Amino acid sequence: MRRRQYNGSEKAGTIADIAAGTFTEFDESEVSTSGTLDNNAAFSRLLDGSGTDRLAFAYERRFNPSTSPSVTINYNLGGSQFKTPTKKLLLGFTWYGSYGADTDRIYAGVESFSQDTTPILWSNGNNTQGPTVGGVAYAGSISRTYRWRWYTGPSERYNAGEFRILFKPQAGTGLSNKTTSWLDWQCSSTDVVNAVLAVFPENTEGVVSNVRVNPFGASNVTDNVPAIGLIEANIDLHFQGASTLGFIDTRYLNRPSSVVVEVRSLSTYTTSGGIAAWSATDGSVIWSRNFGTTASPAKTYPEATGGWLRGSRLYVYGPVVDNEL
Repeated sequence: MRRRQYNGSEKAGTIADIAAGTFTEFDESEVSTSGTLDNNAAFSRLLDGSGTDRLAFAYERRFNPSTSPSVTINYNLGGSQFKTPTKKLLLGFTWYGSYGADTDRIYAGVESFSQDTTPILWSNGNNTQGPTVGGVAYAGSISRTYRWRWYTGPSERYNAGEFRILFKPQAGTGLSNKTTSWLDWQCSSTDVVNAVLAVFPENTEGVVSNVRVNPFGASNVTDNVPAIGLIEANIDLHFQGASTLGFIDTRYLNRPSSVVVEVRSLSTYTTSGGIAAWSATDGSVIWSRNFGTTASPAKTYPEATGGWLRGSRLYVYGPVVDNEL
């Protein structure tokens, strides 16, 4: 059973031993700020067959960035979405779709998704934090730092795709848009830096590079195999702008819509919509199947309303379903 608040006096939840009639309080190390901007206990579910080990989830964060105080951003801390006693994983489904877990697998509802090769805008006011107006001074340099962050939503997880960074100057400046090459979804921070430097060659001052990837966007914060994409861990880029010495022209950096991310050819981790089982060790998909009906007028694959795991059986309930789709 989960309690709402996470603070010094209240615990995250209680384990009820039905046979013994005893209750044991517990705490989770992860909290959520998605419901309000206060700390809330993460949701928890006992691993099937255990009276102590738990799956913790629904600990996504929410905040109002100082650079855009009217915007509310939801994100996963470093890409982590689900936590067992030994693993942190990004699985790519909404937290309310989790039906059960044991030491081997995590079961949940999922909606399949694929994206064609047409580039689409990834960054927008709901997942982008732009820089402080005018940038921030960097010690020893004539340049100023313009920090951009892109946050991945709580239910997003992709196993393939590409992204690129588009720089859009102020209107009326005579400057044209500049775009990096397409980067693989599993690219490294070095790949990102090199792609930006191919557009804006390195400055000649020699104090700080024109672009840096902050550790905020590190992709080794989860135990997924293969590792989650850099951009899925929330990518944080620092650009150096100035009018001389080869720094990036600040007219490419200083507006809320100056720098955007585009993506193409995205595909999700599962092959069908409805229900799936993920490895509790590395987050790989063990199986997935459709859930729903083939009745007229068309196939629909909604998530099950809920479910529970008992031994080798996963029980789910919700709308009427066909035996096989």
